[in-house]
Amino acid sequence: MDNEKNFETYLFIGLNNFTISIKEKDHSTTIHEKKMNFKNDSRKFDSDGLSYFLNQNIFNIEKSFNYFIKDIYIILEHNEFLPIRVTIKKDNHGNLISMNDLIYSLTELKNYCKKTLENKKIIHMLIDNYIIDNKSYSNLDPNLKCNNYALNVRFICLPNYIIENLEKILKKYQIAIHQIVEVNYVNDFFRNNGKDIFSN
Repeated sequence: MDNEKNFETYLFIGLNNFTISIKEKDHSTTIHEKKMNFKNDSRKFDSDGLSYFLNQNIFNIEKSFNYFIKDIYIILEHNEFLPIRVTIKKDNHGNLISMNDLIYSLTELKNYCKKTLENKKIIHMLIDNYIIDNKSYSNLDPNLKCNNYALNVRFICLPNYIIENLEKILKKYQIAIHQIVEVNYVNDFFRNNGKDIFSN
């Protein structure tokens, strides 16, 4: 069995605990999970603790499951996530709101923010709401015509040095970061669905 094609690896990095989880790609089954709790009075990221945790687990996982971890999904709890809220407005001249126009507007906004954000990476881009002809909507009706619309967008950013530090730690095990997700984003988005954070 080619386990690299069947498994995915998730790493929760919290301020008071670390958890590594190996799941089948369809997320139906957890193959292996290991957690380490610790006391952290400083409320800062513990890079030494993470290195110790990975030393205790990575090689054992790879040997036990004949599975070489090449990349990893990180769910991160950190005090330095920075939310930035921006609004983009567009005239629509009574037409239907085109999905292509929305994608173009969001791409334009994201590129602008990338240029102005020094030493930070955008981790999430979220549309908080739509303002269509001065009325607020949480979801977009694809059949709605309007004269103008605005998108209230939130970018969740993380300083580059934190990402570089994580990459440096994981490089010792020849592991690349597949994706970083903020823990609060996951918890808010999938609130009360009964699944574990890795399945979400």
